Amino acid sequence: MSEVTTPIIIPAGEIQPLVPFTLPGSGGMDIQDVDTGTPGDGTGGASPVPSPGTVPANGNSENFPRLSSEEIAQLQARFGAAAVFQGQTGFDFIIGTANKDLFLTTQRNEVIGGLAGNDTVFAGEGNDNISGGNDNDLLYGNQGQDTIRGDAGDDTAYGGQGDDWVEGGLGEDLLFGDKGNDTVSGQEGDDTIYGGEGNDSLSGGKDNDLIFGNQGEDTLDGGTGDDTLYGGQGNDSMNGGIGNDILLGDRGNDILTGSEGADTFRFEYFPQEGEAVVPVANAENGNIFGLDTITDFTPVEDKIQLDSRVFAQLQPGTLSQANFAATSAFNANAEGASEAKIIYDQTSGLVYYNPSSTPGDEVPLVQIDPNLDLNPDNFEIF
Repeated sequence: MSEVTTPIIIPAGEIQPLVPFTLPGSGGMDIQDVDTGTPGDGTGGASPVPSPGTVPANGNSENFPRLSSEEIAQLQARFGAAAVFQGQTGFDFIIGTANKDLFLTTQRNEVIGGLAGNDTVFAGEGNDNISGGNDNDLLYGNQGQDTIRGDAGDDTAYGGQGDDWVEGGLGEDLLFGDKGNDTVSGQEGDDTIYGGEGNDSLSGGKDNDLIFGNQGEDTLDGGTGDDTLYGGQGNDSMNGGIGNDILLGDRGNDILTGSEGADTFRFEYFPQEGEAVVPVANAENGNIFGLDTITDFTPVEDKIQLDSRVFAQLQPGTLSQANFAATSAFNANAEGASEAKIIYDQTSGLVYYNPSSTPGDEVPLVQIDPNLDLNPDNFEIF
């Protein structure tokens, strides 16, 4: 395919300005009207012919004349050249160039290819298919069920509303599922992924990733590498994958699997806006984290970390022997029940926290396998 060198062309009346820029002789954003132009057919055989038109700009309707050669040159200098092939049948095919492109699209279902260059894409409404191409791209899915690929480069992608599919590709990417039940994959590189609202499926792929489930009942998979996974609110399912991972279930009854490697299961409290840190002893319903289950805790290499702000009766550092007890058929009300702060019931696999050391005040902390050789060295307070 030969290099495309035509300017950015956008149907009038179908978008709101999102990125301000100024052309010579104008006081704001100029958008070219091609409603009366000759439409393309999606194959590159014809390009729209520019003509005067009216589009909304900053909330007002203004007339914009035909773009001059100087204006076209300024657009190309700032954003690179882009070709738009407008089928006018409810489906657009848009392809960029080897330069830095800016795409502002419509309410249709678009296929957008950025090729090389640092591209910016605002997809608008519709179910769009966006590919950033090489280099560092900024991609917005907006409304609809979008498919977004960052490809090579350090990309930033937002799924927007709808159930989106977002893939980072090569590079260190920043990916947001936003609203909806999204599927987000970092693939290669040290990626950062936010699920947002909805029940999301989030995977880091290769390398060392940072994954946040946020709201909803999410599924998080670190893949290979030393990953950090935050479940957020809701009952989440988390798998660290291969590597030395850190898993934080946060709130809800979460399922935590470290998989291969020396993994850390961290109970750290993240207050919501305006919320104070609440010690477990003062929580109305006992364990403020919910009751998490660790499916594969291995005492010879795995750790459980406890937030000293919440587990206020424990001193930072490795848990002392005096504050740990392992017992079979634990009964808090039995005579001679343990007064330790951390108690492991070898029969049920439940781990309890007792802030007062008074029998009967125990709060279930986490469920692990029964009959493990658990010891104080498996607990770290930070």
